[in-house]
Amino acid sequence: MENQGKRIKRPSVLLLGNGLNLSYAGRAMDWKTLIKDGTLQYVPDDIVVPLSLEVVLRTKDRAKDLMKLKSKILYGRVDTDLLRTSLEQILRTGFDEILTTNYGYELESTAFMMPQISDYRLRRISRSTTGRIDAKYLLHTYNEVTFEGRQNRIWHIHGEAKKPGSMVIDHYHYGSLLNRFVNFYRWRGNAYKTYKTYEDVPKESWLDAFLMGDVYILGQGLDFAEMDLWWLVNRKKTDKNAGGSIYFYEPKSDRNYDSKIELLKIYGATPLDLGFELPEKPTHRAAAAVRAQYVQEKNEVFRAFYQKALEDIRRRVEAGAKKVKEDSDGKNSPLSL
Repeated sequence: MENQGKRIKRPSVLLLGNGLNLSYAGRAMDWKTLIKDGTLQYVPDDIVVPLSLEVVLRTKDRAKDLMKLKSKILYGRVDTDLLRTSLEQILRTGFDEILTTNYGYELESTAFMMPQISDYRLRRISRSTTGRIDAKYLLHTYNEVTFEGRQNRIWHIHGEAKKPGSMVIDHYHYGSLLNRFVNFYRWRGNAYKTYKTYEDVPKESWLDAFLMGDVYILGQGLDFAEMDLWWLVNRKKTDKNAGGSIYFYEPKSDRNYDSKIELLKIYGATPLDLGFELPEKPTHRAAAAVRAQYVQEKNEVFRAFYQKALEDIRRRVEAGAKKVKEDSDGKNSPLSL
């Protein structure tokens, strides 16, 4: 292996979900509510199918029509100090790449110090590794913003609000996206083992950063419907030429056995609850007041948790950057992978 005896500079990668928006901006819409608002026929609340199939049931397989209808709402707003402060912290952490499953532009809006970014500004910050902006599956397209002198590349890996056709939400489009992941990975072949550092790798897609980097997952529940992300987590473990770590941040659930956490451990990820635990979730038959109290308590736990998580991630990113600098300065002997 060509990298034997060499320390690879691994990119620091954030995978950000909708959790911060839900916890800090109370009126933010979660995907479950979005889908229910688009219901065209009766579907019971206690239905047990993946979210990607529930949207098919509720919209009579017209999910794309729903996304077109909701696209402007999904741009997102940054109108609370707590949310703005947390997003600013993310932008100044020093990630090599920021990936988000959110369709909205809260990070971009924060970088421009405005509640909601305009279409004009979005056009000006759109970039592509190939020179051609992706129309649908955004494997090569990202938004580039500068905050406090630091450049950030933000990849909307499940689509973005200004392009309703790019938003991945139903089973068919998750499958199509995964197919593109597989094709890209096959095309890359054994490229990862031929480069000494991430900087040497020709940047083709955010997939390169995910597979080669240290990935910090925050506010992203990794729903089992998101088969594309689970495939990547597995691929990252099994391809020894890729590598890097995965840190999954989430408070401990109220369940005795958490299948998601156990699966992540099997796939080599490191779950981190930082000593936080969620309150017990009431059944859907519980009184409205009980369910409302649960939501309030859960949000309080998540708000405190996210603050701790952002501090922990920053420390890890800074420690990794310091270690690489020391190695490049010759203070430490190179380590093999």
